[in-house]
Amino acid sequence: RVIAKIASDAEKPRGFVVLTREQAVARFGGDSPGLVPGIGPKTQERLLALGIRTLDQLAAADPELLTGTFGPRQGPWLKLRGALHGSDEITPVREAVSESRETTFDEDVRDPARMEELLRELAVRLGEGLQRNERRGRTIAIKVRLDDFSTVTRARTLPIATCDGALIADVAAQLLREYAPTRPVRLLGVRVAAFAGADDVEVETAEADQLALPM
Repeated sequence: RVIAKIASDAEKPRGFVVLTREQAVARFGGDSPGLVPGIGPKTQERLLALGIRTLDQLAAADPELLTGTFGPRQGPWLKLRGALHGSDEITPVREAVSESRETTFDEDVRDPARMEELLRELAVRLGEGLQRNERRGRTIAIKVRLDDFSTVTRARTLPIATCDGALIADVAAQLLREYAPTRPVRLLGVRVAAFAGADDVEVETAEADQLALPM
């Protein structure tokens, strides 16, 4: 997915780019790490302080240096992203059993009220997408990634399938309040699943990889 996102942005609005990881490394290795989804301006500033200005430099960086600076989770994650390694592969799908919206924030969000506001916005957009695609689901779930890159999900199943954005937002907000993150939040997502009559295939859609730019 990392390569797919970078390729999709490479020559907008009319370009069409197909790249292997090796080709992407050759093409974008001299670019800023900010090219990679999830690496925001604050992380770029910290990398610059270490003398790391390009993806090639990030890929070649001392793992202990990155771990010591960014922690045991984010340090190895950054090194992998420097070489444009992602954790997910894209596989062909036929019919979705779920749909989601998620956003990675440019700056971690600390205010619970702001978290809920942003989650509701995602839920409303998700409801609009479900209605366009004539889909309804019974399970509503949220995804919360904290500033230490730990990720938590919470879900609730309704008695009746829905595509109502307001209802999805209310359930998602309730799940968020019940979880009550104790650390700043880096990513929020909302998902509706358990579509009636769908194959066992799941589709996720990132509305944005960063709020300044997104499951």
